[in-house]
Amino acid sequence: MTDQIQIGQFHIDYLDLDQIMIRLQEMMQNDYLNTVALLTRHLILEAAASEEKADYLKRIDLGILDEAELLEAAGIKEGRVLEEVNDRIVMDRVFWQMVKRGMSVFLLSDTEQGGVLLQSFLTDRYPGIRIVGEIRKAPATQAETDRLLNAVNGLFPDVIISGLDGGQQDAFMVQHQTKVVGKIWWSFSESPFLQEASGIKRGFLEDWRMKRAFRKSFM
Repeated sequence: MTDQIQIGQFHIDYLDLDQIMIRLQEMMQNDYLNTVALLTRHLILEAAASEEKADYLKRIDLGILDEAELLEAAGIKEGRVLEEVNDRIVMDRVFWQMVKRGMSVFLLSDTEQGGVLLQSFLTDRYPGIRIVGEIRKAPATQAETDRLLNAVNGLFPDVIISGLDGGQQDAFMVQHQTKVVGKIWWSFSESPFLQEASGIKRGFLEDWRMKRAFRKSFM
């Protein structure tokens, strides 16, 4: 199996569930913060429009395909990976393993409402998930930045999750990655599926424009 596919100018990970689980297990053995991101049309469009975001996409240690349209854009119409993306089984398998192993999770959200919805979604979908801390506002000052870093580093979480309700906390993690103590930082990349499942509603017009722009640019 080819490990990467090309969408426009970007080469992104093309891995099945077993390969993803192996990569994540390897990351848990590292002594530095590894980066994981759900790969969405929104993220690819941002990377196409922003050199900074393009660099971020290229530096991700592990990308996990979140939308079948990405595979369609790469000319892939069948196969195990496509079936797993359509059946939404990858994240469930990963998070149930987190529960089974008692891994600690820290949540970062851009807004209070987004934080509430993210926590509720994870605890409802994965009973027993060990959430050890959360912050529901992106830092706006140096003092807030220091408090956030101290809050995360004081708990040494296995997994830090951000990016469900916006990109501010993602930007913070990119900027301060080398200062954060943890094993894996996982961006949800404003996943439309996860937003809908957690109760975050995108505007119809915004969603339509995003789909149209992706199709025009990559398909």
